[in-house]
Amino acid sequence: MPASDKGESATLLRASGLTFAHTKGEYQVRDVELTLCAGRTFGVLGANECGKTTLARLLLGELKPQAGRVELRGAELHTLMPRPAWLAYLRAALLASVAWAAACLLFFPELLRQQLAARLWAAPLLLLLLELAYRVHARRRRRGGATKAIFKGQAPQEMVDQGVAYISSEHNGGQELDPSATIEEAIGRHMRVPKAERRKEVLAALTASGFQMFSDSGKPIGDPEKYLNDGIKMRELSGGQKHLIYMLSVLASQPRVLICDEPLCGLDIDRQSSMLDLLQKLQIRYGMAILYMTVDLTSFSIMAHDGAFMHKSKFVEAGDAHDLVASPCKKVTRSYIDESREIEGMGRGRNLRNAYRTGKSVFDL
Repeated sequence: MPASDKGESATLLRASGLTFAHTKGEYQVRDVELTLCAGRTFGVLGANECGKTTLARLLLGELKPQAGRVELRGAELHTLMPRPAWLAYLRAALLASVAWAAACLLFFPELLRQQLAARLWAAPLLLLLLELAYRVHARRRRRGGATKAIFKGQAPQEMVDQGVAYISSEHNGGQELDPSATIEEAIGRHMRVPKAERRKEVLAALTASGFQMFSDSGKPIGDPEKYLNDGIKMRELSGGQKHLIYMLSVLASQPRVLICDEPLCGLDIDRQSSMLDLLQKLQIRYGMAILYMTVDLTSFSIMAHDGAFMHKSKFVEAGDAHDLVASPCKKVTRSYIDESREIEGMGRGRNLRNAYRTGKSVFDL
């Protein structure tokens, strides 16, 4: 488990009583409580379909909870998400129309009849229909029906502006990153450094992540400096390499809060080890708060300071991550951890742990 000074950590994001269910009434997230603090990682361990991705969407404002609330640096999340500017004008016009109609009904009934005869009612009716259409659309978004198509591995821009970033296993780097862009452009576009210093920072990120190109025979070729000099483009990369560049492009913005949903999928053991090491170094350097959600016990144990086991939409138990893994209280948690340890013993988890311990990522940020 990583070291961290819990006593000095400021709360950056907090969820309390968070609950969400789709139309069928089946809960995806139920009464979830969590706190993300500066310089610390909160891990969520659980099987696929237990509710982790829905939880991420709630924390990012892509879904609105039916109960509970999310606070970002003390302000409720949905008060930070601006509504369309036209909506305020629409509602003001609709309110004015209703007020005018009420006044005419009370004091000038003849004038109201003349206006109705002249079909002046069409304008307020149109305003009312627009308001109803917006409410239906907003309700659909809250239910998740229209959100999944636009949820492609990036935090909404409103959240990015608030210093929140998102890394997803569902994301294909080729979808969002221009295939004609060089890897230097893909990573450097979000960096908050002068352009003259950007290449140095991109080189540092590539080196720290263990990024490597291979020949057709599978032999390693070149190094990060050569790749930048050669102008390697995104379309020349494999799926795993694109995912790694995608992760580096997200981290380049130096987020205050990072939400990770199975971030290591598609990476080989060495790159997984390097990325875990890089995440921890960036956390120390920038005081980043991380939510790390995974099915994998090994990476959970490496990353998490505090954590919870999620099962069927709920946090079954939560607390210190080391204690959660070493001595789980609930039977369902203990069963999952025991099964995960058996899988780890077969090789994959053990190899990741060994790679991490031997320090495959030796670049010192």
